Amino acid sequence: MGTQVAQMKTEVDTTEFKRLSDHTIYEVTQQIRYLKQLPIVLKIIIGMAVVALLATLAAGYYIRDSREWKDSSQYWYEQSQQQAQPKTTKKAK
Repeated sequence: MGTQVAQMKTEVDTTEFKRLSDHTIYEVTQQIRYLKQLPIVLKIIIGMAVVALLATLAAGYYIRDSREWKDSSQYWYEQSQQQAQPKTTKKAK
């Protein structure tokens, strides 16, 4: 009877099962790698915060620079007005 069972033994092709299991393992590792990454919304929020900070710093710099130019130009304008005051007027004959 043992020899009959050995003769009736059928070979099973496991290549398809191996291919499916390898594919499943690959998909699971991809999902784990994806879950370890930061969400796209968080990346966008961080990026917008950095851009807003840089824009605020640049605006502050340009406002300060503008005020310095305004103060400087006002000083020189006042200096030119003081020197322009003593004009002589011609008398009519």
